Amino acid sequence: MKTAPFQDGHLKGQSYYLLTFTLAPGGQNCSTNANVGVSAPDSHSIFSFKQDYGKEGWETFGLYLGSWEQQEPINLVLESQSTESDANSTCWPLIDKLLLKTIETLVPGDNNLLLNGGFEYGPEFLSNSTEGILLDPVPTAVLSPLRQWSITGTVKYIDSKHYFVPEGNAAVEFVSGVSAGIQAATTLKDGSTYSLEFTLGDANDSCEGNFVVGAQAGSTAQNFTLQSNGTGSAKKLSLAFKADSTTTLISFVSYATTQTKDGVFCGPIVDNVVLRASQGMKSEIKWEVFIFLLFLVGIL
Repeated sequence: MKTAPFQDGHLKGQSYYLLTFTLAPGGQNCSTNANVGVSAPDSHSIFSFKQDYGKEGWETFGLYLGSWEQQEPINLVLESQSTESDANSTCWPLIDKLLLKTIETLVPGDNNLLLNGGFEYGPEFLSNSTEGILLDPVPTAVLSPLRQWSITGTVKYIDSKHYFVPEGNAAVEFVSGVSAGIQAATTLKDGSTYSLEFTLGDANDSCEGNFVVGAQAGSTAQNFTLQSNGTGSAKKLSLAFKADSTTTLISFVSYATTQTKDGVFCGPIVDNVVLRASQGMKSEIKWEVFIFLLFLVGIL
């Protein structure tokens, strides 16, 4: 067991802490028996070496640790969860390259009603890693290392330095096949129409196949297809819908399982998710703002 206290005296107020670490199997004949528990005051997760999610002998994982005030000491515990594979062999996890990242509370932008629609806010990438960061299932966006997005299945957080990323520095690849995906919740005006725009592509990681991704906004759902040759391609897509409740779920899910010729699980990437009000809704919002300004002028 390893316990590491840490403090952050540079950021004001509450910050969100994300951890990146590498995991590899230790011992003889222990290619897959590497499990580690990672605990902090607000979280506890168990990670397992997956073997078929990269070409290296180790894998990189990301997780959300919690949120704390400035200068609050926190204990980070990493503990082996592995067992003996047979009477003559003992297996254990090897941990290396721990990176801690802090993120402030996200604020909505002017042109996107979704927070972190470009996936720029997530765990820190390792400078020498070419395999991306594996993100295990997280049922709620509050506890997700991919800020504002919950995760189903296993997805890979990829960077533009080592992969094809349509826009910005990061994107999400659905690597665990059918039902792998992400979901976010946002507050919209019930009965109003909106446009959900996103980019679907491949990561230039030799992932060939017929990608099928389902996009859903509230009760409106549509499947989109991309024929990939694995060399880096993308197309912009959109989905129009009417909000049927004030809290609307936005989700993307994979409907295909794909592997490279080397046997590495891979899949489609999603990036640059933008949610906008329709033109009519924008005019209505501007009119409401105008009335509010007239009201303020009258008071003054």
